[in-house]
Amino acid sequence: MTVTIQNNARCGIIIPGMGELAEVGGLVAPGNTIDVPDTVADSDYVQYLVSIGELVEVARTTEVSMDDLRAEAKALGIDVSNRWSRETLVNRIAEANNAEQ
Repeated sequence: MTVTIQNNARCGIIIPGMGELAEVGGLVAPGNTIDVPDTVADSDYVQYLVSIGELVEVARTTEVSMDDLRAEAKALGIDVSNRWSRETLVNRIAEANNAEQ
C-alpha cells in the first residue's frame, strides 16, 4: 500500500526510512507531496507530525500484487503468461469478468 503525504510545515521535513526510495533521501519541501509505503506512513514519527498538522495524509492506495492478479486470472480460466504487464492482466481479467455476465 502506498500513502501520499503532504508537508504543511514552513520548512522541509525528512521522512525517515525512505533512503533511496525518494528524491533527496525523503526530504519533503514545504507544500510538496511524497508517496511512501504504508509502513513508513504508519510510523510513530510520521503519525505524530500528522497529529500536529505538519503533515497531511492526502491519499492511501492499495495495489494488488502481480502474483494475486495472475492467480485471479488463472481462476477465471485465463492462460497467463509471465511476460504480461499489470495492464494486460487487469484488462484480461476485466474481459473475462464481462464475458461471465
